[in-house]
Amino acid sequence: RDDRSMPIAGDQMQGKRPATDLRKAIGSVDRNRALLERASSLVYRQNSTRSLLVHVFQPPGSSPRDERPAVLFFHGSLWDKGLVSQFAPHAYAFAQRGLVSLLFEYRLQSTDATGAVEVMEDVAEAHRWVQGHAGLFGIDRNRCVSCGASGGAWAVLAWTLGLMVLKPEERPAPLPAALVLYEPACEIGPKLPGFSRFPDKKTAASLNPFKLLRKDPPPAIILQGTQDAVLPFASTARFAKAWRSKKGRCDLIPYEGAGHGFHNFNMNARLYENCLNAVDAFLVSLGLLEAVETLVAF
Repeated sequence: RDDRSMPIAGDQMQGKRPATDLRKAIGSVDRNRALLERASSLVYRQNSTRSLLVHVFQPPGSSPRDERPAVLFFHGSLWDKGLVSQFAPHAYAFAQRGLVSLLFEYRLQSTDATGAVEVMEDVAEAHRWVQGHAGLFGIDRNRCVSCGASGGAWAVLAWTLGLMVLKPEERPAPLPAALVLYEPACEIGPKLPGFSRFPDKKTAASLNPFKLLRKDPPPAIILQGTQDAVLPFASTARFAKAWRSKKGRCDLIPYEGAGHGFHNFNMNARLYENCLNAVDAFLVSLGLLEAVETLVAF
């Protein structure tokens, strides 16, 4: 269909997964931070302020000899604060589905006195690190999905669309196989949140995803509440339309009446579940996951 915008439709999705192990694991832990402790943690970047960690959830029975798809998660915030554990339930769930799931820390204003540009640099390094360590985790370098929320989603967008400006042979990493964007900061401007985190107007303008869009961007799914008081839904809808005008697939799923952060497990387990199934179906449609028959249910 030409218009890929749709209402909440998690219960109609074809990408479905067994619920028993996921329900047991998440139900038995103390929210996201405790679940994160089940991952393996490594340093992926060392800078002058601290070591940045990546937390890896491996699929059951996985081996370095595998060539599995992977999903890279970048938590939300407008580059001032945030928790890498935000996406721990999502990462665990997709690891159970067969994806190598990696959650990346990045620098923040509150801890590192940095801004948006440094976040994008860390996201770029995270993707390069995965390319260099794919064999360690059994990852297919050409089937990596990038997932972000809010400012983390902006960094994913800015890095991905910036790659498209380069010739394929000049790119430090392949384009993501797909993008998963929760309430993305897809427009940068003086009257929009986060603008002060850029060093100057010129830099902000050069990293505005609207201006970076090129023909044939990778497939993307965007999930956002229509009552988001932080990042305007209307801006996101315009961005999805612009994405499709560049001959790219962009599935926009509006969650009627939902506000910012609606997709987090510790805010609303039902909406978290719905988002998980929507993203699962999207990845199934791209051949990155095999469809199964049982919805997640808590």
